Amino acid sequence: MSKNPEAVARIRAGIEAGIQSGELDANELNTIIQLAKTVMQNPEMYPQIRQMAIQRGIATEADLPAQFDEGLVIAIIAAGKSMEADVQIEGGQAPMPQPPVQEMEFGGMVNGPSHDQGGVRVKMKGGGEIEVEGGEYVIPKDVVKKKGTDFFDKMLQAEKDKA
Repeated sequence: MSKNPEAVARIRAGIEAGIQSGELDANELNTIIQLAKTVMQNPEMYPQIRQMAIQRGIATEADLPAQFDEGLVIAIIAAGKSMEADVQIEGGQAPMPQPPVQEMEFGGMVNGPSHDQGGVRVKMKGGGEIEVEGGEYVIPKDVVKKKGTDFFDKMLQAEKDKA
């Protein structure tokens, strides 16, 4: 932020204008911040996340460069976080936005923030959702059934014993 305060101020002004015009609400602001955090953790995902942001109308092609720009992403996070406290809705404070949903039909590593930063909702095979945090690993029910709970219990206990 200190290296490029103009970029942060420009992004913050854009966010403020979007909120004042009604084009942006608390949930969309949270989505923008979560997408930016995901890109910071996984820069290789930038092209896909950029395209998704453009398709959802969150940004335009002119807003986001084709190549990953760490400074821009940091400025988006900083400006967005500074705005979160300011976002008000009629009758009081904005509700706590829901974390983004990741499709995990076949399980795998969860990308995203920790629980204290909102966590990640994961949609499982069959449509159920769970809340987890980035870095956790999701194992589908059919795999657990095939391997057996003893397999996973022993693996967890072995790690617990090391601690």
